Amino acid sequence: MKFKFSKKEISKIISALLLIFPGLSKIEGVNEYLPFLLNFDSSSSFGLGAVEISAGLMLFYKKLAVIAAGAGVLLFSGGVLAHINQLGFQDEMAMLFSISVIGLISSLVVFWNLKKELPVIGRFV
Repeated sequence: MKFKFSKKEISKIISALLLIFPGLSKIEGVNEYLPFLLNFDSSSSFGLGAVEISAGLMLFYKKLAVIAAGAGVLLFSGGVLAHINQLGFQDEMAMLFSISVIGLISSLVVFWNLKKELPVIGRFV
């Protein structure tokens, strides 16, 4: 059995995986130090993880994929900015920063490919 995926589908899968797995770790509380570094409580980490998981799952639903890609762009750009401003690049933070950059690029590719499907302004783009 041979699978053939287009570039659009591959970028959608990469973006979804990079949204779902870190979201699960935020819900499970693996990164216990993260809320303290960013100055918010642990329930905010749970909510952020839930938003990441829901955006990752919405990427596979055709009608909501463009909105999920936009949410992915916002979430990953927030991760990149958090690393640049507060978290830094030491030890495992460098790996998390690279995951955020790869996720941002893949979400931008998905968003660019689906921009015609935007609800209101899609027909003008």
